[in-house]
Amino acid sequence: MIEKKTYNVLSFYLFSYRVRLVALAVQKFISEIANDALQHCKIRSSNQLSKSKTKDKKYTLTMDDLAPALAEYGINIRKPQYYIG
Repeated sequence: MIEKKTYNVLSFYLFSYRVRLVALAVQKFISEIANDALQHCKIRSSNQLSKSKTKDKKYTLTMDDLAPALAEYGINIRKPQYYIG
């Protein structure tokens, strides 16, 4: 009885450790994608910034920035041809 209870507790901790490890890997992957998308956004907005001469530092994550960032990791996305809202 005690051995079974100890095994259940240990398996819970091992499961918890594995879940935390996967969660950490996913968080790192998403943060790298977001960082790459931010760099694409900064490059794109610097080209527009030189034309319009505004100093707005707020960035918006768009599909135009996210698609090339994801393409670097082998994930190909595209906008739908139409949107029904």
